Amino acid sequence: MSDDDLREAFQSLKSTEEELVPEFRIPEIARGDRWRWRIGVLASAGAAVAAIALLLLLKTPVEPRSAPMAAEIPFDEYSEVISRELFAASAGEWKSPTDFLMNFDNLTELER
Repeated sequence: MSDDDLREAFQSLKSTEEELVPEFRIPEIARGDRWRWRIGVLASAGAAVAAIALLLLLKTPVEPRSAPMAAEIPFDEYSEVISRELFAASAGEWKSPTDFLMNFDNLTELER
């Protein structure tokens, strides 16, 4: 088979396939569907704007609470009591994370 014969065979196959392939076209949207889509988008945007506006308008500032004992004792005394209590509670109970390394009781005579 020569190059010309091969070229003609492919051209024939191409023209046959082109006849069988349906024409490509974008389906048109009916006029009512276009308006329905636009109304849906506008309604969604309006609802989002209304929700944001409502959140901004109804936002109330939060008042900070005062400490329950703030009126009874001055701050310096209060902080001293708190730090003393924290130190007393933590200093007696604290244990080094590597404390087990210093435990020589479990070693045998050969390991020492």
